[in-house]
Amino acid sequence: MGDFASLRHKFDELFEDVSDGSPLYFVKAPGRLSILGEHIDYSGYGVLAFAIEQEISVVSRVNSLNVLRIRNLDANFSERDVRCADLSIDPKNIQWTDYVLCGFRGVAEIISKDNNNGDHLMSSTQGVDLLVSGRVPKSAGLSSSSALVCASALAFASCFGKMDISRTFLADVCAKCERYVGTQGGGLDQATCLLSEKGKALAIEFNPLKSECVSLPDGACFVVMNTLVAKSKAISPEYNDRVMECKLAASIIAKLKMGVGLESCSFLTLGEAHRKLDVSLDEMVNVAENCLQKRSYSREEIGELLDMPWNEIASQFPNFNKNLKEFKLKQRAIHVYNEAKRTTECINLCKNDDRKMTCEEKLKRIGTLMNECHTSCSQLFECSCDELDLLVKVGLAAGAYGVQLCGAGWGGCAVALVPLDSVGEFLSEVKCKYYDVDEYRSAQFDHNSMFVTSPSDGASVLKCIS
Repeated sequence: MGDFASLRHKFDELFEDVSDGSPLYFVKAPGRLSILGEHIDYSGYGVLAFAIEQEISVVSRVNSLNVLRIRNLDANFSERDVRCADLSIDPKNIQWTDYVLCGFRGVAEIISKDNNNGDHLMSSTQGVDLLVSGRVPKSAGLSSSSALVCASALAFASCFGKMDISRTFLADVCAKCERYVGTQGGGLDQATCLLSEKGKALAIEFNPLKSECVSLPDGACFVVMNTLVAKSKAISPEYNDRVMECKLAASIIAKLKMGVGLESCSFLTLGEAHRKLDVSLDEMVNVAENCLQKRSYSREEIGELLDMPWNEIASQFPNFNKNLKEFKLKQRAIHVYNEAKRTTECINLCKNDDRKMTCEEKLKRIGTLMNECHTSCSQLFECSCDELDLLVKVGLAAGAYGVQLCGAGWGGCAVALVPLDSVGEFLSEVKCKYYDVDEYRSAQFDHNSMFVTSPSDGASVLKCIS
């Protein structure tokens, strides 16, 4: 309630009350930490993650101006007023407030469908005032952007009387509407934000979205370590490039193995190709190696394999790097199929009460899977960077069971699974060997650079009448 009290005081300072007595809503939406399942959600495979304690907070209230008035407690973030009838988002010029608009558009689409009126919310005389505050480090691979989308969607749903929307449905809506900023992501971030439970990890499956809370083995904790290399997946093209490569790989596999062509330029995911072939993940690794034998493919070679001109293929992926001429399809597919195997094994370890394995043995095995994940991300998926690889090396030398990059990669954070009885020594060692040895990192180091975290609750809403 302390956070709410201070935010409400600032809210009252910033906004004249033009609400006709409408209630205030206080929303908290957490960031997330992925344990295993890196870069496979958009290929249709399940992931293991949990919500962290750091969150995005939003105070909101209806106004009668038909305007969204968006403010941030941090003066470094610009304010913005947007008419409800003009909610355009330019993927080539992303502003932080566009993530708020994504949440608004998601809720607007729900209401429009419920009322069979595509213009229902856009023509409303009511707007919303919002004040945003955030404790999730930005561009760090902890899903601050998705937390903002989810927090905004919950705020708008509350203001417009749609609190009966199921969290699972809202997570799916938020995942889709976040694509308005140009990032072709899966649903990991939004599902973790909205569906998590305190003390539990979340095993998430897609198409359709469903989740199950599982218990992590006792005796260890997770330490988040920020490389201090900021990377925004909405601004940088690499993330969408990987989405494109995975879909190209899947479509080529389907065509070569089953003669399945592209229907209306509909590219398959690697998960869809797997389901069509109906074989094991081990066999899919072999299929990828046999069908995608070249180290890399040119645009012309991909066009020939798919019987489609490159310009038609490229038109289906509007936000990829237009200068990309080399596509490493085999490497991307092998990473996805092996990472799906690792994630399934880890989830089963967490769900299995078999006493044949001690907690220590389970933790060591999960650590091994995390290490394999990072090696694959670095060497096959090429979404790591020198600083991430160094942090992994330092973390393992400091006694972690396992260390891997977290989130999209190319910077951001690494996460380490660390024995509880050696956390203090681990933190000291990593600070000494990674942060203190570099002038820039030493100067930038603060409480958000490295911290211990544990599974937290998903997003929440508090209604205040007075």
